[in-house]
Amino acid sequence: MPQETANKPAHEIKFGAVKVTIWQNETKHGPRFNTVLARLYKNGDGKWQTTDSLGRDDLLAAAMALQRAFEWVHQAEENARVQDAPSRWCGGPPPNY
Repeated sequence: MPQETANKPAHEIKFGAVKVTIWQNETKHGPRFNTVLARLYKNGDGKWQTTDSLGRDDLLAAAMALQRAFEWVHQAEENARVQDAPSRWCGGPPPNY
């Protein structure tokens, strides 16, 4: 029986009840990233649920989580460029500008 593997996020950032999930997709041009913003809450049965609705008290946490997500994605893209750089520069290190 084949085992199915679930896709896992590249990264998650949480501030209080707010969570940003970062997904990575490989393309011929390198990795591309998408993000999902959600607020976590417990329903009446005590089970964790998510919603995309934010209250006033969630806004600052969402802004901070999104800023961290932006920084993480920017660094991940930079790391991918650096790893790819030697092949673009004929096997040598990239020039130091």
